[in-house]
Amino acid sequence: MNWHATYEPLLTRELEGIAFLPITSDTALVLSHLEQSHHWFSGAVCIGFLGADDLFLTWHLQRQVLQATNSLEWNRFALDRITASAEAPWDVFNRATLESVHLFSGQAKLPGDIVAARHDFNTVQGIASLWACTGNEPMGNVGEGDDLYVSLDAPRNVDDLVVADVIRAN
Repeated sequence: MNWHATYEPLLTRELEGIAFLPITSDTALVLSHLEQSHHWFSGAVCIGFLGADDLFLTWHLQRQVLQATNSLEWNRFALDRITASAEAPWDVFNRATLESVHLFSGQAKLPGDIVAARHDFNTVQGIASLWACTGNEPMGNVGEGDDLYVSLDAPRNVDDLVVADVIRAN
């Protein structure tokens, strides 16, 4: 996958919204914890930018790596859609612009297998980060929960991650 081609058109664009797209069996858990700064679920996360196609981050079932795409490959009725709260802690992204994306590999993964992406946004409060990571810790990924970790906070084993690439606004 060409991460630069995916992210470069989004750099410096204003964030329009974030939506969690859990499978139906995970929806109630996400809804009951919307005020938390992190979520574990199977599914995808949608990051929308003004004037651009939506970006969907999900995980690849066979390889347990992160995927980024402009069109979901899930069955159209497989995922629910929950917009991130406009209240704290997610309100930090109000009028934020994407400044950089850090891509991470796991120490136990093949080079180029991306298991985490940290999106750094310029906000009125400074830089705020949005993490999207694969789960399933026994597989050498970020995990402590489900297949996808979406958070304002770094995963607990961030020290095990290796920076594979950084995509920055010029």
